[in-house]
Amino acid sequence: MKRQWLLILGLWLSSLVFATDHPQSTGELPGRFVINKEGGKVCFSQGNLRCNISAGTKTWSFAPHQYDILGTNNDFTTCIDLFGWSGKTKQTFGVSSNAGAADYAGDFLDWGQNAITNGGNTMLLWRTLTAAEWEYLYNNHDKKQLRINDVGGVILLPDNCTLTLADIADKYTAEAWTAIEAKGVLFIPYAGTRSGTTVNIKEEEGCYWSSDKATSTMNATAVELHPLVKLSVSTTRSKGYAVRLVKDVEDCQVKITVNKNIQEAGTITFDVK
Repeated sequence: MKRQWLLILGLWLSSLVFATDHPQSTGELPGRFVINKEGGKVCFSQGNLRCNISAGTKTWSFAPHQYDILGTNNDFTTCIDLFGWSGKTKQTFGVSSNAGAADYAGDFLDWGQNAITNGGNTMLLWRTLTAAEWEYLYNNHDKKQLRINDVGGVILLPDNCTLTLADIADKYTAEAWTAIEAKGVLFIPYAGTRSGTTVNIKEEEGCYWSSDKATSTMNATAVELHPLVKLSVSTTRSKGYAVRLVKDVEDCQVKITVNKNIQEAGTITFDVK
C-alpha cells in the first residue's frame, strides 16, 4: 500500500513541477531570461512583431517562427516587420515610411498596447524591453551566432538551460531547430534595417528597438546585436528596425511537506509560494 502511494505521489508531482516551471501560453516561448540585477524575468514572443496593413487597418501578429523575417518583402501595402520608433504623436506605432518628424515625435507608445492576434489577442499583454534590459540580457546569457533555415542571427541560452554552447551547431534546418527550441533557446534573427522603403539585410548584425528615447529629440535608443558591437546606439526614429516583445513572468515554486506516516495518516500538505 505504501509503495502504491509513493508511486502515485511521484507521478502527480512530476506533472505538477512541469506545469509550474513552464507556464506557457499563446505566443510565448518556454525559455525564461533574467533581465536585471533584481532578478526580473521575461519570456519572449514566438517571433518578431508584424503589422498587416493590407485591409487599410493595422492587424498585429507574431511571426510564425523565431527565424521568420520579411526582409525585402516589407511592403507598405501589405505587411511589415521593420518599424520606425513608436512615438505617440500620430499613434502609428512606427508603421510609416516617412523620414520626417511627424510620425515619430513625442513619448513612447509601446507596441504591446496592441492586441496581438496570435499572442493572446488582448491589449497590454506584451511589452518592449528597455535599453538597460537588453544590455543585461545580452551580457548575462551565453550566446552564439548561427543560421536557422538559412537566416542568420544570434541565440541566447535561457536560465537553467540543460544545453551548453558546445551542444549548439553553427547551422540548423527548420526541422532540426525544433528540438533545440524546445529547450527554451532564444533566437534573434538579423532581420535587416529599413530606410524609407529600402531594406538592407546585414548578415552579421541585428538591430532592434528599445523603449527608450535618446538625448536628441528625434532620436531613440536601439540595440545592435553582435558580439563585437556596442549594444545601445542612438539613431533616428524614422529608421526601420525589428521589434521583439516580451512578457514579464514569475515562475511558481512549490514547497511540499509530506507526512512521514502517510500510509496511516493519508494526508499530504502543500504550501504554494
